[in-house]
Amino acid sequence: MEVTYLVENIKRCCKQNGITTAELEKKLGFSVGLISRWARAMPSLDKVIMVAEYFKVPLDQLLKRPELKGNDRFLALLQMVTEKGDKRIDWKYLESSNPMYHNIAALVDINENDIFACDFNEGKFLLVKDKSEEIWKFYIVPDENSGPVQREAEEEDVEVLGEFVKKLCYEKGNKEKANRLVEKFVDMYDMTN
Repeated sequence: MEVTYLVENIKRCCKQNGITTAELEKKLGFSVGLISRWARAMPSLDKVIMVAEYFKVPLDQLLKRPELKGNDRFLALLQMVTEKGDKRIDWKYLESSNPMYHNIAALVDINENDIFACDFNEGKFLLVKDKSEEIWKFYIVPDENSGPVQREAEEEDVEVLGEFVKKLCYEKGNKEKANRLVEKFVDMYDMTN
């Protein structure tokens, strides 16, 4: 069973039905945090079926990549290229210690958010999770002399792309940290040097 999109799709179903994943877990008799753990560990099929039955959706709707609802060719192409791992589209999570984080946060007039940036030609694409409103926003910065322009798009489409990029960046960050730790260990204990 492929579970890459399972947790995102369950969260989306919860949002559409006005409940939280914690409420869903309680209603279905699951342990607290079980659904979130499915992002890291394979769930049992019977539990996934219970979720599908609760929302009255086909099982494959929970497992497949969400399709963009709107007619935004740009976002669809950006998602496709990002998913294929094109090296020219390299999303990075901007930590709050990064000076660019504060510049962008000030420009888009929101605080307490997650910002993911991708350089493209002389500009940038920005995905911003506004934590105060709990929505994703997409901005384009045409060049270094321009301010960000919010892309008008279906909120759900920006959310699909945002959640994918967030997961991608966190996985990439964890791999980079693990590689650095391995390098430090080898440097410290490798007696062949």
